Amino acid sequence: MNKTTAITLRSIFGLLVMACAISTATAEEKAPSEKVMAKYDLDKDGKLNDEEKAKWAADKKVAAEKKKAEGGEKKKKSDEAK
Repeated sequence: MNKTTAITLRSIFGLLVMACAISTATAEEKAPSEKVMAKYDLDKDGKLNDEEKAKWAADKKVAAEKKKAEGGEKKKKSDEAK
């Protein structure tokens, strides 16, 4: 096998791996858990509409900010103990 063929095959393989990873991530994002559906699917139609998705996104953002703030507080306390 010559160099050009080997490089081409490696590139194709790499692109396939990336496409599979993207596809998996997208599928996971499109399928909320049962717990999420129970909390945010207010009209109980089995899917999240734009308003429900916005509420879920807002709650995730608040949770992430809270977690980040708590992490900062823990770090400050450990620094003060030194």
